[in-house]
Amino acid sequence: MKWSAVVTPLRRASWLTTSRKCDLLSLLSGIWNDIIMRVKIDGELYELEYKEFVRWVRAGKVPPDSMVWSQLLTDSEWRRAGDMIVFQRLSSDVDQGTIIPEIPFESILSARQEAEFALAQQRIPVLALSLIAMNLLVFGLQILAGGSNNLQALITMGAYSRYLILYAGEYWRLLTHIFLHIGFVHLFVNMVILLLLGQMLEGIYGRQRFLLLYFFSGFGGGIASLLFVKDQIGAGASGAIFGLMGTLVVFGLRYKDRIPLRRRRTFGLRLIPFLLIDLILGVLIPGVNIPAHIGGLLVGAVTAWLIPPKMFDERIESHQETRPIQIMANATILIMLLSGIAVALHIPDGEASTKAHYRPLYMKEVNYYEELLKTYPDNQELYRNLQKLYFDLRTLAPTESQWTDKLVQLYRLAIQQYPTDAVWYNNLAWLYVQDKTRDQEALSLAKRAVQLAPNQSNLLDTLAWCYLRSGDFEKSLLTFEEVLGLISNKDLDQTRDDIVGEIAESTLKGLKELIQAGLPRSEFDTFYQRIEPHLTDFPRWMNQLRKMRNGFGKRADKV
Repeated sequence: MKWSAVVTPLRRASWLTTSRKCDLLSLLSGIWNDIIMRVKIDGELYELEYKEFVRWVRAGKVPPDSMVWSQLLTDSEWRRAGDMIVFQRLSSDVDQGTIIPEIPFESILSARQEAEFALAQQRIPVLALSLIAMNLLVFGLQILAGGSNNLQALITMGAYSRYLILYAGEYWRLLTHIFLHIGFVHLFVNMVILLLLGQMLEGIYGRQRFLLLYFFSGFGGGIASLLFVKDQIGAGASGAIFGLMGTLVVFGLRYKDRIPLRRRRTFGLRLIPFLLIDLILGVLIPGVNIPAHIGGLLVGAVTAWLIPPKMFDERIESHQETRPIQIMANATILIMLLSGIAVALHIPDGEASTKAHYRPLYMKEVNYYEELLKTYPDNQELYRNLQKLYFDLRTLAPTESQWTDKLVQLYRLAIQQYPTDAVWYNNLAWLYVQDKTRDQEALSLAKRAVQLAPNQSNLLDTLAWCYLRSGDFEKSLLTFEEVLGLISNKDLDQTRDDIVGEIAESTLKGLKELIQAGLPRSEFDTFYQRIEPHLTDFPRWMNQLRKMRNGFGKRADKV
């Protein structure tokens, strides 16, 4: 068989470009040389080369009812010999010489399709492997930042958060979330699927188009999450991966006639049951972001419908990509780089971002407990819950004074409701200490709290700070001394160890501020000598006091 018999109809079919000719012709050459025909005659199976098959047909050894199989001529299916074009031509051929008849054009087209797919899927999916490497690198950074399940680490590194995207303007999270994963299993499953899809699609679409399909799908998953996922954080490449699955479906539907028959099972509508199973499993498994999956799937399908695969794009006459695709791919890469920079710049504000994410949840709880308090004004648990929520919201929005005002109102209401409970006097006094306001009122409240519950280290610590704020350094020092004496005696102070530590740290901080404010050296030395015997079992506290004494007169932040 001459090559002109193959090349001429291929050129006539307008598919063989200069850039593809060499590779495809060499591959087709191997196909012609390796054609194997399997023939079933009267229950016997024979395996013949194409030339031998031709001689058998001409000699009448292959009945029309016999079954024939060939990877090239029957698309790897068993067919009746009499239905094959090759058999019909051989049977009606008058010339019984040694000339081997041409392969029918339909078979040449099938070989071309097979060759194109073989070449496309033999290529190493460089982009898919690069994406996998990036995901593995980010996962390692997650571990170093506190763990892949750590909420603050996830938010700090760019996880999806509806509040932060819409109200804090952190739109880059719509893309950066696809590089984060929650747990090793989540990462492993997504990366294995990405590798398989990359092997199937990257060679067909080309790297730049595959890049667009991947990131457009991931972005689509983020947009879908904005519509339906309000409170949870989101992470994972699943939206982008579902978009690639949508690409498989669209490719199988739109280019069905150009896909080799034996390869069609991996494209098109046959994938729908598997996609449905994946979506159903996502519904059954808690914490799975179904909107992101569906959004990524739809965006991937639409993108695949609009962007043809590079292998079938008639505008391409060489390996060079088209200009519009180049521009979009470069823009996507630039946006991803800028998003990565945005993540790096926001890392120092990770804690604040985490709290900001949860602010809407706090607001829901605040409204709930405020309504309950109107109905049950004598329920102390409601006061405690609202107190915690107001303090958290003060931290989330330090410039908003409303939460401080609400705390003051809450404490005053609690004092009216429970006039003999020292806690509420102390809490309001401590609020004034923190905000450095109403020093005299804070001192009066702290004294009342100590009168109601003497010998409680936390109440005395507040009183010592109130003396400090009002300028009475001597009483402040004596009260701090009393606090340290109490917390060093576990029999007298039954408070939990963690709270004892917090009170001790507060007292030590107060002593530093006393020194900064101008406490005489002689008074501190006398205090040190009195307190030293009580802190022999607390070397860390004693060490800090010793540093204060040695560095007396220096700035408090250097002590």
